[in-house]
Amino acid sequence: MHQVTAYGGLKEVPFKQAIMQSPGFLPQPSNDQLENQYNNFLSIANVSNVEQLRALSTEALQAANLVAVWESTWGTFQFGPAVDGFFVPALPGKLLLDGNFANDLNIMVGHNLNEGLLFTDPLINDTASFDSYVRQELPAATDAIINYIINDLYPASAFPNFISRIALVQSELSFTCNTRYLDLAFNNQTYSYYFTVPPGLHGSDIPYTFYNGGSVVNATAAIALQDWITTFTETGVPSSPDVPNAPVFSMYGPNSTVLNLAASSITPQMDTVANARCSFWQKGLYV
Repeated sequence: MHQVTAYGGLKEVPFKQAIMQSPGFLPQPSNDQLENQYNNFLSIANVSNVEQLRALSTEALQAANLVAVWESTWGTFQFGPAVDGFFVPALPGKLLLDGNFANDLNIMVGHNLNEGLLFTDPLINDTASFDSYVRQELPAATDAIINYIINDLYPASAFPNFISRIALVQSELSFTCNTRYLDLAFNNQTYSYYFTVPPGLHGSDIPYTFYNGGSVVNATAAIALQDWITTFTETGVPSSPDVPNAPVFSMYGPNSTVLNLAASSITPQMDTVANARCSFWQKGLYV
């Protein structure tokens, strides 16, 4: 996704097709946040500037990195892509929304059922800690935006518990909505799948992507996914020649159609991320 939006689309990319499976990253929109991370790493490494960092041994940098990541909040890893005004001129979702990307590409995307659950802090179990979590994730957001997220987009009344509430925030902010941004940016002329084989966590589709006859819940789904990847790579159109009676992999289209790889079936359905929450996140109003 970052390559598709590199340089805001001002430079030609060295590929014509892209398959993005659970494209994810935790947005780091605050310059203060990035500066604090930088200064914290300097302190951990016991140096004063980036030149001194560069002079450290590999082992010293690895040790400092280990400490920095260990000190990160649950589900985050301190470091990751961030807006630099050059390679990443703005958040990728905003670049896709504004048409600033390499648009002459064939795109296939996929997202999983429970992308955010692995990154969900199990100790957040009340309203105060949930509110604090949202503010911590979005330090540049105004009080009005924070309140809108908490009370309107993800109200407590819509969830059975705080785990499911936080998991959906993490999922849509960091993973699943990114596929929606790509589908819309390419005028719905994309191919999109939805991986729901339990437990559907982030990365659960990896054994299916690289299936070689091992143990998976739905071997037919694995063969179909591999067919889609290879035929899309070869022709730009995914199909399932090795799966009898497999449904046609239609384009995303105006109905936001995805193919659902479930535990015992492969069926078309409307994309779960075709929702107002993803529309909100894409605008980057929390920056």
